[in-house]
Amino acid sequence: MAELPPIVDLRQSATALRVQRGVMRMLRERHDMACYAEVPLANGRRADVLAVGPKGEIWIIEIKSSAIDFQVDRKWHHYKDFCDRFFFAKPPDLDPGIFPQGEGLMVADSHDAAILRMADEHPLPGARRKALTLKLARLGADRVHTLMDPGLAGTPCAPGEYWKDGGSGTLLWVDPKHELVGTVCYQLDPFWIHPVFATVKALTYQALLD
Repeated sequence: MAELPPIVDLRQSATALRVQRGVMRMLRERHDMACYAEVPLANGRRADVLAVGPKGEIWIIEIKSSAIDFQVDRKWHHYKDFCDRFFFAKPPDLDPGIFPQGEGLMVADSHDAAILRMADEHPLPGARRKALTLKLARLGADRVHTLMDPGLAGTPCAPGEYWKDGGSGTLLWVDPKHELVGTVCYQLDPFWIHPVFATVKALTYQALLD
């Protein structure tokens, strides 16, 4: 469970989070793809967005929020071993010319996204597709479980945060880094099947981005 990030953990920049949200919305609404954020891969890398299509096709989207972010990155080639199509995604004000012409490219803000250049398809080997699909099934189930039962992992907050739970779903969290204190009080029984805490926390951080 330690590898599971919260819905919003603010490790990414505000720009990257906006791009992430737009990309995931577009892929779900117009391509019928189920999207995962921050997916750890077998080679030690972490995919910003990994999307699974209705036929099992797998796309990985690497988000670049600035020219410097792209220029210092030497690891993006390693993502291509774990997907059928690989894309970069950028905010609207970033020059598309900095990205390799042979790679897929998306542009996104916090509301929507568009594919500027379709990525070439390089089908995954069957064994790797099977292993990755199994990993995604378990990862998705674990993330839902964490939302249903915030205390399961020992801490439902990001590193450096603190929390305390009470009866019937009352929770308090303190985030010193971002100078936030939040209290969620609700009376639902059984409280653990309602992911109110995770939802309120995610919306709180998202409001700061907006």
